[in-house]
Amino acid sequence: FYLQYAGRLGFGRALLSRRLIDSTNMTPPPIVDSSMPVWLAGLEVVDRDISTVDDIGVRDASGRLGTVSMSTLLHVLRKQAEDIGAEYRRLAERLKQQALYDGLTGLPNRAAFATEGAAIVNEAARCGGGAVVFCDLDGFKAINDRFGHAIGDAVLTAVARRFQRVMPPRAMLARLGGDEFAVALSGDLPLAKALAAELRRSLAEPVDALGTAVGLGVSVGIATTAESTSFDALVQRADDAMYAAKRDGRGVSTWRRTAHDHCTLERVAVELLPALESGELRVLFQPLIELGGRRAIGAEALLRWNHPELGAISPADFIPIAEAEGLMLPVGRWVIERALDATAEWQALNHDFGIHINMSTTQLLDDALFGVLQSGTRARGVDPRSVTLEVTETALMTDVGQSIDVLDRLRGAGFKIAIDDFGVGYSSLAYLADLPIDVVKMDARFTRRLLRSERDRQLSSGVAAMGHALGLTVVAEAVELEDEHDHLLALGFDVGQGYLYGRPGVDPTAQPVALEQVFSAAAH
Repeated sequence: FYLQYAGRLGFGRALLSRRLIDSTNMTPPPIVDSSMPVWLAGLEVVDRDISTVDDIGVRDASGRLGTVSMSTLLHVLRKQAEDIGAEYRRLAERLKQQALYDGLTGLPNRAAFATEGAAIVNEAARCGGGAVVFCDLDGFKAINDRFGHAIGDAVLTAVARRFQRVMPPRAMLARLGGDEFAVALSGDLPLAKALAAELRRSLAEPVDALGTAVGLGVSVGIATTAESTSFDALVQRADDAMYAAKRDGRGVSTWRRTAHDHCTLERVAVELLPALESGELRVLFQPLIELGGRRAIGAEALLRWNHPELGAISPADFIPIAEAEGLMLPVGRWVIERALDATAEWQALNHDFGIHINMSTTQLLDDALFGVLQSGTRARGVDPRSVTLEVTETALMTDVGQSIDVLDRLRGAGFKIAIDDFGVGYSSLAYLADLPIDVVKMDARFTRRLLRSERDRQLSSGVAAMGHALGLTVVAEAVELEDEHDHLLALGFDVGQGYLYGRPGVDPTAQPVALEQVFSAAAH
């Protein structure tokens, strides 16, 4: 129903409800006058200008005449405006709820965690320390497969309630999707570890899901602001730590930098080059497996450092130091030589294995790189076509023009080029089509979520289709499960790499026989 009016106040229309119109107490005495037609909920106003009179004459569809007081009309309009305002507020709240909260558990979702969680951790970083705790349920896929998605949803809801009960003050629990939960925490590493223990303890007893008792566990990864002040980096590192915990069966894992303080950083910089000669640095090899035939076709050379006092130092820690201190060229050249030595030994044993060697930004832009590779392969009798150089998108973007010139020259000499970690940088179809490459390696995060996310399956399928359309070999990293192998094969991937096929093996230049054992085990 509408009020439509014309007079000194202008022309307008207001929505009125039946309930309010019915309460206007229209009286029967007729008042007839000639004015512009005005309608009050289907009643024609036949009195004078409604802005100047107390009573308004009206006529209904059957011709019955009556009046409505101006005060009643104003009350109706005011009340209707209040109702409309309240409805808009309710609608805005519902839209906010849908945008920022998980519809199943009621927890904040990924979008809310990215903003509100970041605010909690960033504030905590200024006041003593914060952390991100990343959780993934153990055995949830089996629950969905066995009992169905209704039970699976009930399990997620029950888990969310249990997790909420153990949350400390100044902590935000969110469901990021699937069976992944995360906590933004104001507190240091001991508090984060204590929370991880409580989260695991909260699932010690089976959960009741629609009358079905379901037992499951949780793997937890932790990253703290002692290692980084970037919230996005903390989320990724906590995610990586969680996968390490799940893979190694430890339950809880903490991402931490072995060389995190300034003194140790300086020590790493000083001791890195001597470590090449002392045997602390080693090149290990992880098999690359043809998915269809399930056979080893090559390996990736991976640099590892086992320090006698600091223990195993991750390449993620010492490679950036090597880059910053100008040490990457001698270290990179040493890796190339060890990788080519291994390739020559494989070929001498009649193993037709190819080698993948990672190139840093500094190496890619080094004028001597072409000569090092060409002389190295010639001296060992290694066919350049068996050598694939892996380059990240970030390294390429440092100087696109020079990088493409270098890659063109290398490919002209027979070397193959692979884009590593595809899907996390500047990736696009046009960008990929313009590069002189032979291989695209999908980032490990897609493989890790392949079984839990239809979106990631579709993206992975797109990467494979796109790569094949461009004539590229498509490789999947971080393959750890048989189901992942089967999915990747069905999606069209050519090659797989990961713990399912074999962990990084020993240095074949030191123990040549062990390489055969690594590949033999991987093939089965």
